[in-house]
Amino acid sequence: MDENKEQEEQVTLPEVAPSGIKEKISRWKVGDYIRQLSIVVLGIVITFLGSDIISNYGKQKEIRSAMQLVKAELEENRKSVELAWACYAEDCTSANLIEKYHFSVDALPEDSLCFGLFNRFNAFTPIADAIGVLKSSGLMQHMSDKQLSLLISRTYDQMNTIGSGLDSYYTLKDKVIGPIGLAMSDQERELMGGNSPGELYRVYVKYQEIRNFVGTVSGYLPVENYTRTLDLLDKAIQAIEEKYE
Repeated sequence: MDENKEQEEQVTLPEVAPSGIKEKISRWKVGDYIRQLSIVVLGIVITFLGSDIISNYGKQKEIRSAMQLVKAELEENRKSVELAWACYAEDCTSANLIEKYHFSVDALPEDSLCFGLFNRFNAFTPIADAIGVLKSSGLMQHMSDKQLSLLISRTYDQMNTIGSGLDSYYTLKDKVIGPIGLAMSDQERELMGGNSPGELYRVYVKYQEIRNFVGTVSGYLPVENYTRTLDLLDKAIQAIEEKYE
């Protein structure tokens, strides 16, 4: 009997939640939940927006630095294409004079540019390191000014076009002059070894291959290719200066 009484006394009754907690739970409504959730979501959105702003700022800074390099590269290419075209223009002048005087060495002045026609070689290969970095890094797609991006691409394409044309011209020139040098007699080589450019000219114009080549020089490359190249280069350089300096 005493044992049963002790067991009854040891039975643990379930705890009853304090009235304060009950009141709080009863007051918790859907609106409170939505407000709390909105605060959390807003915090996440602000975090992502801030991250995007920082990331975009970093990209724009990288683009600005890359565009400075592209501008310097375009300026260097402009100097190179001017020099290469000047040499080709001298070849055109020489060829026209040679044809005008019917290949007569005695009719040409000793210091005439005509004598350089057979030893001037100045091709043009555009430098494209900076634009390569801009494209390969993915920065170009983040440029906000798509018109400028298109202008830069067109400028490099045009430089490649004129570069290919000049390369083709000098390849032809080498194919004509190179074999003639190998076919010359010892006496002709002795004449060419002298200091007189007239003697060099006199040896070369004896060959029909040279005469045929002279007739093709002036019309080989249209001057419009050159003027278009300079025009695009100037526009691209100016546009970069206005936007990134």
